[in-house]
Amino acid sequence: MKIKIFAMMVFLSFLLFIGCTASNYSIAERYLKQREYVEALRAYLQALQPHVREGKRWIYYEKEAVTGIGMVYWSMQRYETAIKILNLVTERDPGYGKPYFYLGLCYEALGKEDQAIGIYSQYERIEPSDPFRQILAGRLDYLSKRKVVHDVGEAFQKEFQLDIGQYPEKSIAVLPFINLTDNREWDPLQKGLAELVTADLREAGLVVADRLKTERLFEQLGMTLSSLEKPEEALRFGKMVGARYLLKGSYLIMGDFKMTLDANVIPLENVSSATSFPFNGTLAQLFQLEKDMILRVVSHLGVMLTPQQRERILEIPTQSLDAFLQYCRGLNALDNEDYASASSYFRRAVELDSRFQRAKDWCIVPEIWMATHTQNLFRVDREVSYLTRPTAEGRLPYTMAPKLVSPETRLQWMGVRQKAAVVLTNDTRKAFPEADVMGAPILPELLSEPPSPPSK
Repeated sequence: MKIKIFAMMVFLSFLLFIGCTASNYSIAERYLKQREYVEALRAYLQALQPHVREGKRWIYYEKEAVTGIGMVYWSMQRYETAIKILNLVTERDPGYGKPYFYLGLCYEALGKEDQAIGIYSQYERIEPSDPFRQILAGRLDYLSKRKVVHDVGEAFQKEFQLDIGQYPEKSIAVLPFINLTDNREWDPLQKGLAELVTADLREAGLVVADRLKTERLFEQLGMTLSSLEKPEEALRFGKMVGARYLLKGSYLIMGDFKMTLDANVIPLENVSSATSFPFNGTLAQLFQLEKDMILRVVSHLGVMLTPQQRERILEIPTQSLDAFLQYCRGLNALDNEDYASASSYFRRAVELDSRFQRAKDWCIVPEIWMATHTQNLFRVDREVSYLTRPTAEGRLPYTMAPKLVSPETRLQWMGVRQKAAVVLTNDTRKAFPEADVMGAPILPELLSEPPSPPSK
């Protein structure tokens, strides 16, 4: 009987704790929205349960609350402090997306867009059911495209200061593949194959120019494929794109679905030494032909692959050619900022092959991508906060594909509908010394273990 009473007391204490925690978060978010930053900090700290041990003040680590404190400092434009706090969370919970988003915003606000791109590039580490995975990918897409515009403009401004010799020996740019057939149905493969080749060459350790930057420069320089046969034009393109080699590919699909895949590797400093690598097979062997082509190109450039690199390169992205064609169409729509069409194509690709991870990674939510594609950082914050805050009915203000929403996330939303918190794991919090809200600019370094209780 005593055991049952004790268990009931523990359970009631647990319910009281999660209820108080949820209440503190709501209070803190309300204060933050009203720009009452000191009160917001106090509310978040209260959620961390301040207490005294061995004569010292301690608070527990809770990722949501510590992230909230970082958000407050971001809102106060104290970016360096916010970065230090948010890094505490990314180090301890690398799969939790929200702190990465605010870390990226901090770096953007400090004018460090390269660091922000590095942060947003971590989206692949985030669980697919976490809305911030999409948000990080969306912001990465926006900054990457803006960087392409900047880099292309800078290349034209500094053209006469550029020297192709300053680029790494193993640097290469990849043009969209050329469809040599009369059937335009196969046109989507042009960008899709270029994207696949770019990813595999990067996996091999080569420095590969951004695909979109390569396309934009080629267009703005008014170049044609015959231009690459002229040494001065080829050298100019290499200087401006930032690569010493260029891969120009093509494919020919015949009526019986036999095909030829060709890669032409051009040393931009000596175009007369270009080498062609043709591969023949069937359309069903497209991905295997691409892998064979990559291995030949890498060997030609003198790159030695590790067993791990070779294994990753040889991974076939999908067994469905139809799924890959939908993925290619999605890439084209994404380049044109047609997010609704891109979302439709990528989702169709996943429907055709549920194991097609590349397509899954780009199953974008149009509302999220439109919210992340703006220069005003505070507007991005406001729009994202709206999109990631469930309504009173427990729904998000946009629709995610059911397959992309985990049972845990659904339970979280059900909890909001019932006005209750849902805790899905054991309490693994660690205590660390409490920082004075007004006195210290940052929470102190977390301890690996909480201190032992005082002896009686």
